[in-house]
Formats: sequence, C-alpha cells, structure tokens
Amino acid sequence: MTHVVVIGAGIAGLASAALLGNAGYEVTVIERNHQVGGRAGAVDTGGFRFDTGPSWLLMPEVFEDFFTRCGTSLSEELELVTLDPAYRVFTPQAQLVTSASSPTVMAKVPCPESVTHLGASDAVDIRPGMEYVAPIFEYFEPGSSLRLQKYLASAENTYRLALQAFLYTGNLSHPVVRAVLHGPRLISLVATSLQARIARTVNHPLLQQILAYPALFLAMSPDQAPSLYHLMSHLDLTQGVRYPIGGMYELVVAVERLARAAGAQIRTGTEVVALPRTHRKRGASAMWIANRRMSGRVHDVVIRSDRGLDHIPADIVVAAGDLHHLETQVLSPTPRGSTYRWQRRNAGMGGAVISLGVEGQLDTFAHHNLFFSPNWGEHLRDIFSSNRYRDGFPSMTEGASAYVCVPSRTDSSVAPPGHENMFILIPMRADPSLRESNPQFGAYCDRMVDHIARQAGVNDIHSRVTVKHRAGPGDFAVQFHAWQGTLLGPANTLWQSSVFRGGSRSRWADNLYQAGAY
Repeated sequence: MTHVVVIGAGIAGLASAALLGNAGYEVTVIERNHQVGGRAGAVDTGGFRFDTGPSWLLMPEVFEDFFTRCGTSLSEELELVTLDPAYRVFTPQAQLVTSASSPTVMAKVPCPESVTHLGASDAVDIRPGMEYVAPIFEYFEPGSSLRLQKYLASAENTYRLALQAFLYTGNLSHPVVRAVLHGPRLISLVATSLQARIARTVNHPLLQQILAYPALFLAMSPDQAPSLYHLMSHLDLTQGVRYPIGGMYELVVAVERLARAAGAQIRTGTEVVALPRTHRKRGASAMWIANRRMSGRVHDVVIRSDRGLDHIPADIVVAAGDLHHLETQVLSPTPRGSTYRWQRRNAGMGGAVISLGVEGQLDTFAHHNLFFSPNWGEHLRDIFSSNRYRDGFPSMTEGASAYVCVPSRTDSSVAPPGHENMFILIPMRADPSLRESNPQFGAYCDRMVDHIARQAGVNDIHSRVTVKHRAGPGDFAVQFHAWQGTLLGPANTLWQSSVFRGGSRSRWADNLYQAGAY
C-alpha cells in the first residue's frame, strides 16, 4: 500500500487525508501543535468556545462536494443556519452624507428599514439577494442599483469560471493548461484592479467599501487585487453566509472525523524538521525531459516529538503547511535560490485577533459586523506599504476598520448564560514584531476595543470582559511558522493569483505535493 505523509493538520491537510484515505492510500498526518485545525483553531476557556480563525462559511456547494466524495453530506455532518442579516456594517454618520448625489436627492429615496442609527455610527444590515441589497444602494446613490445588478451578474459568471478553471480541473490542473483554456476571459479579469472596477460601478464611499472589503479576506488591498476577485461579492451579497451550530471549529472536527474514518493516522505534538531528498542525475532520457523541473524524490520524513527524533518512510508527501518554512528550513538540501524567491513575494496582511468573553448582552451587534473607518485609505497603506513606521514600530492606524463576530447572537452554546462571545479581527501589516508580548501591540488592541464598542453604543466594554485572549502576527509566526506572521498566506495579487500562484505539484521533488493557503 502506498504510504502518504501529510504535513499539517489544518483544513487542507485533514481534507487531503480524508480524500487520500478513501482512495486507498495509507495516510499519516503530522501536526506540530497539539490541536488540529491550524489557523482554523479554537480556544475553550471559561465556558466560552472561541473560534480563532475563519468565521465565514461561504461556497456551501464546495463543502457539499467534499462530503459527498467522502460518502456523506453537509447536512449529516453539520447543522448549518443561514444568517439574516448576513452582516451589519457600521460606518460614521459623516461618511453617509458624502455621496455623489446631493442630500436633497437622497431625501427623496425612502430610507430602508435596514439602515438604523446605533451608538456613534449608522448601521446598515446586509441581507443576501438583490431585492434587499438594491434599496440600500439606491438610498445612498440613486441609480446605482442597475450598475450593481450588472456587477453581481459578472461576479456570478466569474465565480462559475473559477470553479471550472481552478477547483474542479481534474487532470487539467497545470497552470499553463488552465491559462490556455481560459486565457481570453482571464486576461479581461486581471487587466484592471478590483478597485477600478468598483469605482466604475458606484461612487459613494460606503458602497465602495461594501464591494471592496472582501479583498482583505484575500490578504490584499483592493487597488492591488485583480478584478477577478469581484466574484466574492456574489458569495456574500447573493448566496449569503452560513454558520455551523457549535462554531466554525465544528467543520474542522467533521473533516478530522472523516479523515480518521478513512484510516488516516493523525499525530499531533510532532513536527517535521527535515525532508531529505535525492537528486536525479541530469540525463537525456525522455523521462528527465518530461520532468525537467523536478529535482529527485523525498525518501523519508524526519520528525521531532517529545520522544526525540525519528523518521517515517514515505512514498508521497503532501505539504499542507507554510511553504516558505518548508522550502527554506525543511527541504534538504535547501532548493537553490529559495530565500531570494521568497524575498520577491508579497506576504499579504497580518492581523490582531482578539477574543473576548463579555458579561451581559451586546444587542447592537449582529453575528457578523464590519466597522468601516473614514481612514480606510490610510489603514490600507499601513497594512500593505513596507516603509510605514512610527518610532521604529510598524504603523497601526487609530480607529482602523475592523471585523467583529459575535456568534452568541446566533448560537447560545458558544458562551455561558448571560454572556456574549466576541471575536475581533483588526487587519495590520504582516510583521513578526507585532505580538501579544509587545506592550505597544497590547495597548493598541485595547484602544481598538474601546473604539469599536463606542461605535456600537457600548461604553462599558472593559468592565464587562471576563475572558480575554489575543494574538498578533508574531504569535502566528511562532505557532504556525507563518511567513512574516501572515494571517491568510501570500496576497492574491496579480502575480500571485490563479495561474501564477502555482499548481499542486511541487517543483522540488517528484513525489512532493502542495495543498492549502499557499
């Protein structure tokens, strides 16, 4: 039986293990942490279940396909609910009156019920479907709903293309093959930036932010993202957002359960420290010509655990962790020029992840909440510009835009009775110096919690916090070997997207494959 070693027990590693196990392979998964899930982790403390990673469940048909391949279904494995509203947008009142239309024209358009005043902000509830979204766009920018309809139609078509070209490709997974088959359409989608496409659709700053914020989920600035990624608006404005009862970590538990049922052995608290590889001698054989990018084979996997060093023979290795760490620290010998190649790449963004257990109710919050700052442009520059420092420390925007998830608004099981579960994500530069142990980082997080609470009309947030857990880019670098402390993997900029991001087969060994965010 062919033995496959999977490095990393995040979503990609566990899903790979489940699919390979069901295909008849012997599978061993190696995970350096004592908990599976990787960045999609969880912290259980004080009666709270905090998801410390992803909290939006989109593309349900893709999950359904995966579970079907494993002999089950999405509904059998998870109890999903569709959120209504999908999310709530908080924005300063001053920003709402800054419109391409005059206030007089706006006054003639009825105010939708989804627009309300809360705290120091106005709040806009986004419900999926044109019948709900169009009145909001018309209120802030009369005449914009027709342009939005075209934008979302294009987003849906692009989403279908992405599924066909990059996800369900079968044997046509090579980037060059994909580029040839879908070249004309892809060129049109990468020729302009996401921000430029949005600017042709709407003028009001709030509406532009609603269409642009998904770029941050892809670790990039809207002005650097190819317009290919306007497909994200189809997911949240048309398809809607789901949530698994029990928390997003229930998805990890379900995939782990399927991997084990398929026969995979999962070893936690064990780290891969070396992948020795043999070199192929360069000859004139047809086999070498067909595989000239390859560099021999990985013949075993060196691991370290509390029992010391050991090695596992492997016929195939699937790298489902940080590829920068793999190529610069683990592969032996180290691929020539690998450090230089990574220096030329864009690490994307980092983030401050703050988990709070709060006594009492947070009625002004929805399940998902976006806080848009009037300093949106300044915040993006702080995240994605490499030369923005203050007193030798990476610049962090005061009153920055942020994402807040309060899953206890939907699911009472994630918090004790009479309490709320609050997760805050503040996008920031991917820089390992930003970490929980840094006093400047901690003070900034506290100021941002205050700012968010005031915007939502909660003025006593700190006195109500019973549990607090924080992590920054430096903590991600330590826990996950995350390159530069990146939160989501390399940015999906033009030269790191789609056909340019790389295939699932590694260039460094014939039997080494790649999966995951990289």
